[in-house]
Amino acid sequence: MRPRSPVRSHVPPPVASQAAGEAAENFHAFFEAMTDLIFVGTPDGHILFCNTAVTRALGYSSGEITTMHILDVHPADRRAEAETIFAAMFRGERSTCPLPLARKDGTLVPVETRVWAGRWNGADCIFGISKDLSAELEAQQRFERLFRSNPAAMALSSLPDRRFTDINDAFVAVTGYMRGEVLGRSAEELGLFPDPAQQVSIASQLQDTGRITGQELRIRCCDGSLRDGLFSGEVVVSQGHEHFLTVMVDITGRKEAERRIADSEQKLRDILSATRTGTWDWDLASGTVQHNDQWYVLLGYPPGAIDSTVEAFIALVHPADRAGVGQRIGDLLEGRSESYASDHRMLCQDGSAIWVQDRGRIVERSTEGRPRRIAGSFIDISARKAAELNLQEANTRLAEQSVVATRLASEAEQASRAKSAFLANMSHEIR
Repeated sequence: MRPRSPVRSHVPPPVASQAAGEAAENFHAFFEAMTDLIFVGTPDGHILFCNTAVTRALGYSSGEITTMHILDVHPADRRAEAETIFAAMFRGERSTCPLPLARKDGTLVPVETRVWAGRWNGADCIFGISKDLSAELEAQQRFERLFRSNPAAMALSSLPDRRFTDINDAFVAVTGYMRGEVLGRSAEELGLFPDPAQQVSIASQLQDTGRITGQELRIRCCDGSLRDGLFSGEVVVSQGHEHFLTVMVDITGRKEAERRIADSEQKLRDILSATRTGTWDWDLASGTVQHNDQWYVLLGYPPGAIDSTVEAFIALVHPADRAGVGQRIGDLLEGRSESYASDHRMLCQDGSAIWVQDRGRIVERSTEGRPRRIAGSFIDISARKAAELNLQEANTRLAEQSVVATRLASEAEQASRAKSAFLANMSHEIR
């Protein structure tokens, strides 16, 4: 038996030719679909071929391009520089050429070009791919304009050392530092944050999430003064390097106003406590009534121990006085009176009752003019009521005593007249 010959793969010449043609078509379609600018040139730089992206971007026809040298598509005043850069790239000393390409009309296209040696149609060649950076440059210019003209203080810091690489004019205006005093230094070196613990917390959050949002921090300015800022920021990547972009909205004015309001509120609380004045604020829409601490203290309750409802308030009014209180509140709501004034009794936690002088008025109305909020205050007038009662009782006793005295005086006068008459009669009899 003769050994079998090895089986060989055999593709008929027409099939192989068809496959090669399809491969060439596929490569051409891929080549033309690329949005990057692709050049094929001779080793000495004469352009052999380019894709449609080149003619579309530079305005030359394909026929014009293939008569040009690769240096010809660069600005005339930078061709010597381009030649030097390309030579360095072929020596492996650098990987890209940052020079722009020149359009037929003389305008420039910002690009980043890479080149390497290869084979084209069986001969040595140079391949070049230029990435159109127009969109990136436009975005960078927009960022630059936004960065420079932003009224909020902005800064860029390198990572991970967090040294300032750029600041805008608002940063200078807010902190008082000049650019030369800031660039290349860190916030720690400048002593920018008076609270190191806050800075550590921010740095930790940045490391964990890559951003911070709405963080309130105080900064120390060049002159030593402190300012309040609302900070936001995130890590951004530029040219392969990470930077931390920080935005600070100066809220010093707002924080000072908040501190003044807080001081005023504390002073008011002190005055109300010293004068034993309870306050209330009735929101008619929700039916809730808010009280200050002194309001509860006057009734013997811990602050917040009573529900913040109108019903809870009414339940504390002495049963004998509820109708009168309701009538006076109704007069205010219906516009029959401009203010609410009522002296009535309130029930305390221990079951006793105190007299209060309750006053209030409408402090907010709806767009239709209907009452929306009523605010007021009350004070304990039990001592005054007791004094009034004592005076009334004293006056009553005085009146009663006056009647008795008048009667006794009348009786004495009658007795005196009788005595005088008797003596006169006796004198006449004796004579």
